[in-house]
Amino acid sequence: VLLVQDKENKDELGELRKKGEEILARLKSGEDFGAMAKEYSQGPGAEEGGELGVYDPAELDTELKKVIDGLSDGDVSGIIARDTGIQIIKLIRREGGDIKPFEEVRNDIYETIYNEELNKRYTTWLKDLRDKSFTKINF
Repeated sequence: VLLVQDKENKDELGELRKKGEEILARLKSGEDFGAMAKEYSQGPGAEEGGELGVYDPAELDTELKKVIDGLSDGDVSGIIARDTGIQIIKLIRREGGDIKPFEEVRNDIYETIYNEELNKRYTTWLKDLRDKSFTKINF
């Protein structure tokens, strides 16, 4: 996340937008997002190149979630206007995946449940055998 803020004058969003467009143009021309974040960002993670780590989409506000949903891995968002400034987001990668249809995972589920039950019964059977057996060790 590259966050440019103007805490002193919140009415100067136009100037911040202009600055954001310059940053966005430089990013589109191939400049490194991390270097740009270190240079311009005033948000969290600026020293780490804007890296904020992994987030669950449910943790994000609805506006950011909409923006991120429209991005592919490696894409940079446009300018996102906030009350205190502007944001530009780069989506590094999505983790997790799509939910598979039940028909595709039915056999895997069956096999997992079957193996769990088999192991449980095997353990019970061994325990019963040990309880019924008598072992004498002679030296």
